Amino acid sequence: MLSYDLSPDLVSKIGLQRAQVYFTSMNLWEFSKMRKPLDPETIFAGAIEYPMQRIFSVGARVSF
Repeated sequence: MLSYDLSPDLVSKIGLQRAQVYFTSMNLWEFSKMRKPLDPETIFAGAIEYPMQRIFSVGARVSF
């Protein structure tokens, strides 16, 4: 997770005690021997292969 606390001087000017913005992610890069292109609704073999999901989250934490 990457986060950044906003300057206390800036935050107090807009009536807040604390403000923080953050970014987090999962599975940004993968290496696998999965077939390309992959269609998860089609089964060519006995095993089902699903692609890895990439997840991104961005948010803010604010204290009044």
